[in-house]
Amino acid sequence: MPKSPPSTSPEIAAEEITKEDIARWQEEDVANLIFTDEEAKERMVFEKEQETEAKIQEQQKKKKPKVPTPQPTPAQPQNSDLLEFVGTVLLPNPVTISGFVAKDNFVKDTSRKAKVRISYLVGNFTKWFLKGAGKIEDPNAAILYYYRLRTASLDAPIISELGGETKAQTTLTDLFSQMAKQPNGETGALLNNGWWNIFYIPDTNEVLRTVCVGWHDVGWCVYACSLEVPYLWSGDFRVFSRNSVLKS
Repeated sequence: MPKSPPSTSPEIAAEEITKEDIARWQEEDVANLIFTDEEAKERMVFEKEQETEAKIQEQQKKKKPKVPTPQPTPAQPQNSDLLEFVGTVLLPNPVTISGFVAKDNFVKDTSRKAKVRISYLVGNFTKWFLKGAGKIEDPNAAILYYYRLRTASLDAPIISELGGETKAQTTLTDLFSQMAKQPNGETGALLNNGWWNIFYIPDTNEVLRTVCVGWHDVGWCVYACSLEVPYLWSGDFRVFSRNSVLKS
């Protein structure tokens, strides 16, 4: 395999990264606050390697004549009568993140020091996801798709439209990663106007639950309810799933 040309950017080793470097990196994006110092170092090295690789590729492009080539069109998630595709978000890389401990992250705190401002944990969320040791997950990289609910609907039709319970389900890691990107109710993938963002997540006993998050008062409200109790979700609420292919 031919070797890549040497990079003009200096390499960086994890042991060379200081606490000040980590602090500046976390200030650039509050979502980085979820990482420990060791995880942050691994992430920073990875990002530097990606930056170096991008510069190498850019240098190679400048040296080669541009020849038009047909580009494949990425598959666009389809819409249905019930769900309208809105966008996608890239989930964290499992190589740089250790186990996600729900009890350490879903904490009621609306102070300025809060990693994510959470004002309420209601329904059966605490009982189903935080009781005892709570839910602990091993994150895996994926793309999270989110849709607008075109009309009011119960959970069953939504889950069916997403391809069934297995394809519809997400994780607490998925949910919290989005909250961490909007810790103070900023604009993002999650609706921040008081409407619900709907996720389907297995609890500590692997029973699939409806978990919703919405911005209320001065923080996020996280609510969990059973699929066995019919609840009519209003149109324009947002539905999140790892499945990009709808049933219809």
